[in-house]
Amino acid sequence: MHMNVIADCGITSVWPGNITYKWTPAEVGTWPWTVLLHFPIFDIMFSDIPGCMGTLIDKQWVITSALCTYLAGKPLNASRIKITLGKHHREQSHDVSGLINVVRVIRHKDFKSSRANLQSNIALLQLEKPVKFTDVVRPICLPTRKEVQDVIGGNHGVLIGWKKKNDHKYETRLQQTKVDVVHRYRCQWATRKFDEKRMICAGFQHEEPCISDSGSPLVFPVTHQILPTKWVLGGVLSWGLNTFQPGCHSNYEYSGYVNVGRYLRFIRNHLKPKKKKSRRGSRRKRNHRRWIIQQRKLRRARRKLQRRLAARHH
Repeated sequence: MHMNVIADCGITSVWPGNITYKWTPAEVGTWPWTVLLHFPIFDIMFSDIPGCMGTLIDKQWVITSALCTYLAGKPLNASRIKITLGKHHREQSHDVSGLINVVRVIRHKDFKSSRANLQSNIALLQLEKPVKFTDVVRPICLPTRKEVQDVIGGNHGVLIGWKKKNDHKYETRLQQTKVDVVHRYRCQWATRKFDEKRMICAGFQHEEPCISDSGSPLVFPVTHQILPTKWVLGGVLSWGLNTFQPGCHSNYEYSGYVNVGRYLRFIRNHLKPKKKKSRRGSRRKRNHRRWIIQQRKLRRARRKLQRRLAARHH
């Protein structure tokens, strides 16, 4: 299954350089697929609420954590979610894309909003209109099945987001860090169900144990012999900042991610839905089949009559 919907996806204008096992500020343009989510505040204005983000995967689609589409335990309508693209400094005005409307929210059918479970914690946001790609706004590639097995399984990735610091303050500048994909036992500290078939456990041991926003992208580089290195989306942070109690915790070193490779069909069915057949076309096909059946019956009847006539002559 080939899922690179956009031909020039996963290409960045600024190479991230040597990424280490430590949160460091990213340069502008390094991760052009990052998306900031905005929600209504007192029904007066929209503002980004720390703890959630998304990733641009197509001209008109964003992927995020399903829990990020809930507010106060209730699912939000599309009209109550807006996004900004190309965001780097969180506190700056919406100078790249402005606030973009969301017209559709598609949560995975198996998702339950219980923080103790969080299975299939994945959702798609359809934007009001296709976005224009630039050096700072570009989609990431979705992995092929081969890339899921060869690149993501047991490898190093890069986690991107606006994390929370030990002083309980959020970073205002986009951050990046290297992480390892590890055995699921590293994520047992969270005392919530870990679905090893559909999730990834990843992280690293470090002095700053706070994790990133829910919905943060876990990305992996894919190198081809001829084409430039591209980045693919391997995971979406499920056990992010909006799923735990406020504050930092030493166990945040490793956390659970939705394995994007296990949801390719879910994503594909909505990004490239099958065209519905018109009733007129279906009626024509039915009539054509009936005509073919009638013609076959007539041929059989003619052959039967010919055999009878031939028998009389003998």
